[in-house]
Amino acid sequence: MEPSKACIHCFTGRPEQLKEYVNRGYMIGLTGFAGMQRRGCHIREALQQDLLPLDQLVIETDSPYMMPDNVYLPSDVGIQVRK
Repeated sequence: MEPSKACIHCFTGRPEQLKEYVNRGYMIGLTGFAGMQRRGCHIREALQQDLLPLDQLVIETDSPYMMPDNVYLPSDVGIQVRK
């Protein structure tokens, strides 16, 4: 299967795993987990370090199970200002 047709659903892993998946060309699905203050901190850091190209990002809702905390907006997560 072509790597760009594979999606790592609901990614919550470490930066090293993210780099490996990105290098393989996989799409990476992120949920509201990235906006959870304590649990999603490492995901936000990876986004702010540009470890995930936007053309490989899939936004997943997974509502209502993976809702972000109310304090996070796209700019806080690290994806709004990137081109």
